[in-house]
Amino acid sequence: MSKLVRGGPALVVVPLSTVAHWYREFTAWTDLNVVVYHGSAGDRSLIREYEMAFENDRPQTGVSFNTLYLKKCLPKKASKVSSPWMVDVLVTTPEMLVADDFAELSAISWEVLVVDEAHRLKNHNSKLAVNIRDKRFRFKHMLLLTGTPLQNSVGEFWALLNIMDSNEY
Repeated sequence: MSKLVRGGPALVVVPLSTVAHWYREFTAWTDLNVVVYHGSAGDRSLIREYEMAFENDRPQTGVSFNTLYLKKCLPKKASKVSSPWMVDVLVTTPEMLVADDFAELSAISWEVLVVDEAHRLKNHNSKLAVNIRDKRFRFKHMLLLTGTPLQNSVGEFWALLNIMDSNEY
């Protein structure tokens, strides 16, 4: 099966209870490099350092404790492969996008953002909605999945449309 991701990796944001299911389905149906981004701060640091960027693109020096690691990764292989990132799909939870990890994850230009349980974005002022609309967080395409009706509120519907329209790659 050929690679589905062309310009960058996909970010799939799902509830913690479904992370294993999403991972299982991606690995069963595709040959994409799928990484689950969750765990302790140390675990996530190791994931960023060893599972997201190609080894040749990882910084050898100049990464201090407070430096954003992914911003230091250089896409040296960009002309040889379709994406400078080793990871094709990063499965994570909304909590990772509202934590300090947002600054790291915004260093990547995502090809697609998938948000499962997108009804969590109905509150325009929620931290998750604010971070997804942040101009530092870039993605070409977005898919919002929800099984919860919008309760016929124009404000809730506007909040979801505003998120979909807010990102300019």
